[in-house]
Order: sequence, then structure tokens, then C-alpha cells
Amino acid sequence: MLNFSVLSVLLQQEYVEFQEHYNNFLQSWAKFKASSGGTAGQENIEHEGEVEAITAFLVKYKGVPEAYIQAIDRLLPRLNPSNIKPENITSIQADLTELESSAIMAKINTFSKDILVIVKNIYEEYEEAGVAHEINNPIGFLNGSINNIKDYAEDLLKHLALYQQYYPDAATPVQKKRC
Repeated sequence: MLNFSVLSVLLQQEYVEFQEHYNNFLQSWAKFKASSGGTAGQENIEHEGEVEAITAFLVKYKGVPEAYIQAIDRLLPRLNPSNIKPENITSIQADLTELESSAIMAKINTFSKDILVIVKNIYEEYEEAGVAHEINNPIGFLNGSINNIKDYAEDLLKHLALYQQYYPDAATPVQKKRC
């Protein structure tokens, strides 16, 4: 178990990185959708089957990224370390577990894999597929961060339990704040 100050720093760092990757995903998805996933303005160099493959992808996953974005938007304020209170750690953990095992998470994971498959099938040179990476990498990071944040919340709960066990007669202000 990590000490409390290290845990707080790790949680803050994870939150900042989570926000950065989430914002990258939002920007990349908006860019991808605006171009219908294609090479807008570069129609003369589009690869055979590109438009059809991307159109089919967008139809197959219609609403999935938006549902994922809504789920993260609901959760993000609760994950802000400055908003985390001892009394809501358990419910945050439950929300993270629920999201992790939700149908939308399963769909976004399939979405993430499929976008790479499409890019590999369409483009002869993988480096041409920057947008797919811009969407896929943040999703992978966000999914990994959910696990880390859950672990940090669990460690916080253990610290609180130990504190309550060894300092049952805490000062009045602390006792008033206990969950």
C-alpha cells in the first residue's frame, strides 16, 4: 500500500494525464467525423474502397463514441482529486467498475480495434493513418487509467480504514468529517 501523500500525487498526475488524453480523443473524433473519416480535399489520392470502408465503420459505430464521451463526461468531475471526499470514494469506485464492465466500454474497445483494422486495410503505409492513432491511443490510455484510478481509490479507502482503526478518538473536526 502506498503512503497517502504519494497516493495523492499519483492520483493528481493520473487525473491530469486522463484529461489530456480525453481531450485528444475528443479533438480527434471531432476531426474524424467532420471529414467523414476521409481525406477531405484530397479525393484525388484516396485509396480504393476508402470511402466505403469508412462509411460502413461510421454506420456500424454510430453513437458509440458519443455514448462513451457522455459516460466519461459524467464521471470526470467525480475523478477530480480536489472533489474526492472520503464519503464518496466507494461510490466512485463502484462507478468506475460499472463503466469498466459496461456494454459501452465493450463497444468502444471493439471500435478501437476496428478502426486500426480499417486503417491497415485501406492504407498501404501505416504511417498515413495518423487519425486512427489519434483516436485509438487516447482510448487505450483512458481504459488503463480507469484501472489505475480504481486502485488509487482502493488504497485511499485502506488508508482511511487504518486511520480510523488507530485513531478512533480523532480531533472533533476530523470526527465530524468521518464517513
